[in-house]
Amino acid sequence: MRIMSFYENLVLQTQINDSRYRSVYGAGKTPVKMSQRKPMSYEEQIRELARQVMKDLKAIIGEKPYFVVTSNGECHFELCGFGPEKIYEVEVDSGFMRKGVGQRRFQTFLEEYHGKRLVVLELGIGPRNQLIKAPLMRLVDREPYGTYLTVKLGEALGRLRVMCEF
Repeated sequence: MRIMSFYENLVLQTQINDSRYRSVYGAGKTPVKMSQRKPMSYEEQIRELARQVMKDLKAIIGEKPYFVVTSNGECHFELCGFGPEKIYEVEVDSGFMRKGVGQRRFQTFLEEYHGKRLVVLELGIGPRNQLIKAPLMRLVDREPYGTYLTVKLGEALGRLRVMCEF
């Protein structure tokens, strides 16, 4: 009788577990209780990840001067510790009650820091969304020490997947 190697045994156990628990795995669950806490739904996991990313971003900024321009109207940045007086929520600010308050604060910020080092960090804006992207790109183009950085996670992950396939 031939003795299976560790690897062969691992493959066999994986196949047995897959056939035994296929419906459990397919539902996004596990047959073993991993924690006392109730597992978070996919939406909760995404919200928690976004909250952590924003808190990390706030820690990186520290005490440096900043201003947030966002098309999100759900106060995400404010809930993560960014000062409400330093946030311009484009779609909310143009409403009847706000009357451009955020836009005026943003303009004041730009006047104060004109000609100084400026970094615009764009997070997750697609190429067709020009509401925020186009004006900020023009702003950086006019600033002598302006830098425009863009990060779009979906595209970055897509590139990573392509790189891993080769």
